[in-house]
Amino acid sequence: GSGKSTVLRAIIGRARIFSGTVHRADGPIATVVQAQRPVRLAEMPITGREYLRLTGAASHPPPPQLTGLLDLRLDELSGGQFQLLHVWACLGSAADLVLLDEPDNNMDPRARATLIEVLHESRTAGRGVLVVSHEHDLVEVVCSRIVEVAA
Repeated sequence: GSGKSTVLRAIIGRARIFSGTVHRADGPIATVVQAQRPVRLAEMPITGREYLRLTGAASHPPPPQLTGLLDLRLDELSGGQFQLLHVWACLGSAADLVLLDEPDNNMDPRARATLIEVLHESRTAGRGVLVVSHEHDLVEVVCSRIVEVAA
C-alpha cells in the first residue's frame, strides 16, 4: 500500500514517476524481476528442472535445498515451493540486478527459512539484489542496507 512494487517498476522504467528521479548507470544492465504473485497455470506439465531451463537459470546449479523440487511438475508444487523455485529462477539468471517483490509470499516457516538460506548463498560480487517486503524481520536478515518506505 505504500508503493513498494511501484518503486521496483520505476527502477526498471515501467512506472510513471511523478516526482524525484531514478539514476541508472550508463550502458545496458540486465535485470530480472520476481513478481509478487508469479503466474502459475492450474495445469503446468513441466518439471522444476524444465522451468529453470526455460527461464535461463539452468546454467547455475540450484542450491541443494531446491533439488527435491526439480523433478516435480510445477502444478504439483505448493504455492511456497513454486515461489522458491521462481525466486531461484531469478537468482540463477545472469542478471546484473535482481528485483524480488515479496519473495516470501505463500511460504510457510520452513520454506521461508529455505528462502533465507538461498538468498545468503546466492550473494555474488558485482550483482545487486533488491528485496521489497513488508516483513521487516526478513529484510533485516537478508539485506545489507535497508530503506523504509512509509505511506
